[in-house]
Amino acid sequence: MESLNTILLSQTQPVLVKQSALRLIGVLLTCIENLHANTIVELMMQHDVFRSLVHVIVDPTTKTLALDAVILLTILGNYKKYESQNAYMAQIAGIRNAAILEVRCLSF
Repeated sequence: MESLNTILLSQTQPVLVKQSALRLIGVLLTCIENLHANTIVELMMQHDVFRSLVHVIVDPTTKTLALDAVILLTILGNYKKYESQNAYMAQIAGIRNAAILEVRCLSF
């Protein structure tokens, strides 16, 4: 997880590498039909990738990847949201400039 965070936050990594990192996270999150039975999601709840995903959304060089990052945040935010405290849901709710998420995703 730390390596994926490093790739997504890097200013020197090519967009293609960041796209591959996002796709790997997506595959890991959705590799099991029942999201709530996926132990890899538990790992992501412990190793926060929120800052990395938001960085991808707001970085102008990765605007083509913004929709993928928002989808991953949505998946992580909905993980066991009724059963326990979800750190991603709390961080999403704490975003002060929600217009950033709307504008980036609607600009496609």
